[in-house]
Amino acid sequence: MAPFYQGYDPNFKLHEDDVRGIQSLYGPNRRGPTVTQRPRYTTRRPIYTPRPRYTTRRPIYTPRPRYTTRRPIYTPRPRYTTRRPIYTPRPRYTTRRPIYTPRPRYTTRRPIYTPRPRLTTRRPRPTRRPRPTTRRPRPTRRPRPTRRPRPTTRRPRPTRRPRPTTRRPRVTTKRPNGGTCNLRFDAIEQVHDGKIYIFRGRYIYTMSAQGPINRQLIRRVYPGAPNKPGAAVYNRYTQKMYFFKGRRLWRFTGYRKDAGYPKLLPPDFRGIRAAFQWRDGGLYLFKGHNYTRWAESLTRHASGYPRKASSYWRGMPTNIEAAFRAYDGYYYIFKYQRYWRFNSLAQKSPGFPRSTKPVWLNCRRPSQITQGAAELSYLTQEIRQQPTSD
Repeated sequence: MAPFYQGYDPNFKLHEDDVRGIQSLYGPNRRGPTVTQRPRYTTRRPIYTPRPRYTTRRPIYTPRPRYTTRRPIYTPRPRYTTRRPIYTPRPRYTTRRPIYTPRPRYTTRRPIYTPRPRLTTRRPRPTRRPRPTTRRPRPTRRPRPTRRPRPTTRRPRPTRRPRPTTRRPRVTTKRPNGGTCNLRFDAIEQVHDGKIYIFRGRYIYTMSAQGPINRQLIRRVYPGAPNKPGAAVYNRYTQKMYFFKGRRLWRFTGYRKDAGYPKLLPPDFRGIRAAFQWRDGGLYLFKGHNYTRWAESLTRHASGYPRKASSYWRGMPTNIEAAFRAYDGYYYIFKYQRYWRFNSLAQKSPGFPRSTKPVWLNCRRPSQITQGAAELSYLTQEIRQQPTSD
């Protein structure tokens, strides 16, 4: 072998000493011919190899190396250099006590923030010129002329006429501001004590011979009742008063609301516009051009309902606004400023519809009024004046 490259020789063969050196490192080639080594002649003393001791111990198991296809880890050879190694002085041995360095304490406190100084290229402000210490004297103002003094004695005011200490008593039959000649009914009903109440907006009126009087808030008469109810009906058998509005129902006993009300109505009975109690004791609700029979126990329309109102009450208008049954046995239907009257056989009285102004609102009423008519309601007076043919 040569220490430098000598070119490619296809018939190159290793020398015998090179073959022996390779076989001494890696072993002879078992497949090919071996080259016998010559024994080296030496004067050295042979190494003593003791005989193995015979023992019954189990030999230590040495597992065979696993054959793998992984690439062996590459270990680069150290580079040969002529550089001088870096001198590392040995530590000096001393008897001095080492300096104690305490360990840093672990804390969750936020470190103190130290802002960095801002780098600025602003121009420094020029120094101001010092102000003079001696001020210029101000010019003296011209004195104002003195005002003329006002007289101290005031003119006495005239004495007012003393007001009367006794107030005039309020009249209970006073009409509300603006009159009632254009009043429309949201609901109307004759209740347990015989009074006829008219509901409009958040107010309630009492029907009398002079027309609607005693306008009050609905919550003053029926605490807890809704404003602008869709319909109101009184059940004469159970003595309960019902208010319908949207999808909720209120029930009163007398003027006191029952516990647990208002309640939600089933979807079939929502949006009611008028209601009354028929001669058979059933409560009938009106909406649009249909009517249906209702009870608190019903969750949907009864069998055969809803029906058209004009199919049973001939001449009844659609989309009525209010209705009620009076103690005289007649049924009154209201829409806008007109009303219809039906008897217990569902027959319309002749001469109807009529305007509500002269009869119900006391507008343009006739001048002939008897003492008996003044004690009764104007409704009773109007019924007595009707002919008996119907």
